[in-house]
Amino acid sequence: MEHDPQAKSTESVDTKVRRWIDTGLIDGEKDASGNYTYKGVYIEGLEKSASDYKANVEAAYDTANGGMTQAQWQTEYESQKPEVEKIYASADYQDYLSQREQYNALSQEERQSLADSGDSAFAAYAKKAEQYSQYAKYDTAEAY
Repeated sequence: MEHDPQAKSTESVDTKVRRWIDTGLIDGEKDASGNYTYKGVYIEGLEKSASDYKANVEAAYDTANGGMTQAQWQTEYESQKPEVEKIYASADYQDYLSQREQYNALSQEERQSLADSGDSAFAAYAKKAEQYSQYAKYDTAEAY
């Protein structure tokens, strides 16, 4: 593709298109058969994530190498579930969720200013965030 001399950008059109492909804004380049000639970083990253996920699941169930059976995973789930339900139901966790909403409404600069100034409420929230952030990704104990 030709560079438009009237354009304000000094980037070539090909460079822009490659950058857009790399960031996932547009699909990669394909040949007439639909096979990628250029996937870009984004598609390659998705493929790697899918491959890694598959490998992790297979390893989790590979009993010959320390993985567990479905029954063992079920037993582990059932043993952890009551504790997780207690966490989700606790007033402390509910307080963390409301504080998270409050602090997430602030800009990164405002949060950094609170941290830098030693704000005790923000410091307490940060401690709770370390403790509860893994649970906050899920709406319920059952989903966790």
